[in-house]
Amino acid sequence: MKAEENHLYRVNSLEELAVVTRVPIKCIEYAIEHGYRRYYKKSNNKGQKARLIEQPNQVLASILKVINEYLQQLDCPEYVMYAWKGRNALLNAKTHLGQFAFATMDINHYFPSTKIKYVREFFADILKIKGEALEYLVKLTTLNGHLPTGAPTSPILAYLSHKELLDEIYEHMKKKDITYTLLADDITLSAKHGITRKEVRYVASVLGRHGLRLKKKKTKFYSYKKALITGFYVLQCGRISVPYKIARTIIGILKEKPIKDMNKKELMRLGGYVNYQRLSDKKSFLTTKMKVKRQLKKLAKNEQKKGI
Repeated sequence: MKAEENHLYRVNSLEELAVVTRVPIKCIEYAIEHGYRRYYKKSNNKGQKARLIEQPNQVLASILKVINEYLQQLDCPEYVMYAWKGRNALLNAKTHLGQFAFATMDINHYFPSTKIKYVREFFADILKIKGEALEYLVKLTTLNGHLPTGAPTSPILAYLSHKELLDEIYEHMKKKDITYTLLADDITLSAKHGITRKEVRYVASVLGRHGLRLKKKKTKFYSYKKALITGFYVLQCGRISVPYKIARTIIGILKEKPIKDMNKKELMRLGGYVNYQRLSDKKSFLTTKMKVKRQLKKLAKNEQKKGI
């Protein structure tokens, strides 16, 4: 969908914004007044720092969900592998099958580094939003001058706010016969010829115009044998596989406790690993998947009986 066909296009007043988001003006004002809750979440991986979560209040979250649905109606470029339905890490990895050289990069603190200035420019320049509506949209979708980490709109706005730069990288790489994809803060380059630090420096220089930086320690180069791209191995035999540690983790969890004795949180964790493993191999851990599913249903029925 083109910008001028979007429901948010040329919304100027608070009244119009209330109609488009399907909530009363009082709810919009309440959502902004109560804003976001900030807290730190510990990482499951040893050695990693706790992650800052900026979570919108319940009313704000429901408004942002509607706004996000409108934003997702905008056209999605072929190189963007997230924020739109059907775009995900697996598709991102598959896009690079058949290549011989790879480079992966991470944008440092992508959401906190996406400044309010560029969010405002997107709403104003692309969707032609003005007046009260513009000010309220900016207040709803940003926090302390940047994109909040826990808002449902942050992933897509992170792309849309930097679209001009990201498109520029795409066009540059296309001319050099390099496949370029973006999955949130993960950038991947691949080609049948070599990829050097010159390409990485180019990406860094373009992103730098909006104050974005690459994590130097996360920039990696891979040969033709196999490359680890957004959680999946891209193999030269034309297959995708998940890291071996995922299967080992599943087996380890199953050894610690029988599925019938697991609580909901433990079952969800195990199910997550199983689903991840099965993305590249539908035959693996099928029995485990079915057992987890049955046990979750059993727990749900027990909760209903207890009135939980």
